[in-house]
Amino acid sequence: MKVKKRNLVLLFAHFVIAFFLLSINFNQWINPKFMQHFEYIALSFPILILLYLILTIYWFFRIRTFFYLFLFCLIFFIPNLMLWINTSAKEDSTYELKAMSYNLFYGKKKGIKSLETYVKNQKPDVLMFQEIWSRQWKKQDNFLTEYYTAVFPYVGISSKYPIIDKQEIDLYNTNGHACWADIVVKKDTIRAFSVYLEPIYLTRDLFKFSTQTELEVNTKEVRRLLGKGFRTHEDQLFFIKKEIQQSPYPVIVGGDLNAVPSSYEYFQLASFLQDGFREKGDGLGTTYHEYFYPLKIDYTFFDDNFEILYSYVDHKAKLSDHFPIMTYFRIKEDYEKVK
Repeated sequence: MKVKKRNLVLLFAHFVIAFFLLSINFNQWINPKFMQHFEYIALSFPILILLYLILTIYWFFRIRTFFYLFLFCLIFFIPNLMLWINTSAKEDSTYELKAMSYNLFYGKKKGIKSLETYVKNQKPDVLMFQEIWSRQWKKQDNFLTEYYTAVFPYVGISSKYPIIDKQEIDLYNTNGHACWADIVVKKDTIRAFSVYLEPIYLTRDLFKFSTQTELEVNTKEVRRLLGKGFRTHEDQLFFIKKEIQQSPYPVIVGGDLNAVPSSYEYFQLASFLQDGFREKGDGLGTTYHEYFYPLKIDYTFFDDNFEILYSYVDHKAKLSDHFPIMTYFRIKEDYEKVK
């Protein structure tokens, strides 16, 4: 089969893109202190998969043999694609527990009262918040007064059900924060975690440049900030994982990981917990839309003691620089045996 030079170049590019998409999975085993390259590739997944699909369609009209080849290879990328967009579930009204994970951005965008109104209308049972001012809960007449609360710097948990214990997780003088709260849900006790990993501190100005020199300087700074954030996340996750694994109760984890799906951070939690959106997601899973393309950095995880029914990101809630994740569960009746 004779192939034109242009098609040979596109074929090579297609294989390179496929290699990059496959290499993202190395984040399961390679920590960012050793090598960060695969973390950068995970950040580029939306662009890479889009280019892969465009080229696959191109081969349909040009060379069908290549089309079928790359269409088959697409099977290997579907698991990571479902972390970003999923249609595997529809709303289920038989749930026992509705959880919300939401980075509030300190109420800066629309005000804390607008956030409070939104939350009350959603009627969640358990709420895991990040980027909060702890003073929002210092007085009972300030925020969600009808909820039980566990409040710590920058993270908090609210619940319709009684909170019988709570604790901040010490992340040792880093800019990440985490906490847990034990909640009595009818006849069961669960432990909810709210997690906020180290911010990356990227700004929009870093993506603006008018000269080659500015581009080089900004690119170097972006790589420095990303690398520092990745390394810090590894240390923070060590302590968070330890707390989760020692829980005597069924576990729900909600939080802002400041990391995309298929990243080292994601795989660290997904190695022993289930991702609600991955299992029963509905729609687009992106949670952060402040940069030049949408990112998914917020998640809800849970252990085997829960049956996941439905999960979605509410993109209509434009009250923060993040969107909230809603997840619906049932607690398994034999959860003590599962533990």
